[in-house]
Amino acid sequence: MNLVMKSTHKWIAMSASMLLSLSLFACEKGGGNTEVAGKIDKVQKSVDDLGTRITKLEIAVKKGGGGRGAAPARQRPARPNPALAYAVPTGNSPAVGPKNAPITIIEGYEFM
Repeated sequence: MNLVMKSTHKWIAMSASMLLSLSLFACEKGGGNTEVAGKIDKVQKSVDDLGTRITKLEIAVKKGGGGRGAAPARQRPARPNPALAYAVPTGNSPAVGPKNAPITIIEGYEFM
């Protein structure tokens, strides 16, 4: 069970216990108090509406979207082909070894 669902179930359990407490309070005061009963009905409707909205959000998350659509795939930058040889101009850069060596290793670095 993921974190969203765990917190959802915890929230619904807390809401249900609050409704039960309000119901018991109304019964304790004689049960004829229509104002309290109306408030309990209003709270119950709010809890039901929130439960429906949370369920819809959980379904959207499982489908992989939050309503904005899927994020575009990031393209990888082009990489050099390791099967090819590349000519890199060295200009007057410092070098070690003969200029006509069959292989030239170029080390690049940058100081910040």
